[in-house]
Amino acid sequence: MQYTKLLTTPYKLLKKALMSLHEKFQDMHNCFSEYQEHTIQTVKDIASDFIEAEKEVIDSFQSKADRHNVNLSEVWDWYNPQRIFENNTIMVNTFHNLSIKFHQCYK
Repeated sequence: MQYTKLLTTPYKLLKKALMSLHEKFQDMHNCFSEYQEHTIQTVKDIASDFIEAEKEVIDSFQSKADRHNVNLSEVWDWYNPQRIFENNTIMVNTFHNLSIKFHQCYK
């Protein structure tokens, strides 16, 4: 009888500790799930707002092009990242060539 009581007390304490840990884990899991849902919703909102802003920019370009009777592809070409890169490359190359010519003139 004494041995049963000796084994039952630590078992009950261990069970109580495990139940407490389980409850804390559930609370943390619920908190994390809410945080994750909030984060996903925030990302969706940001993406939606960005898309709306891009639509407004495109509409603005189209309205300006329509008012001035300009081909939209010509307007877009000014803001095309590839075209900007190409123009920048040409500018740097021209500057480099001019600096070499200038240096050769004053040798």
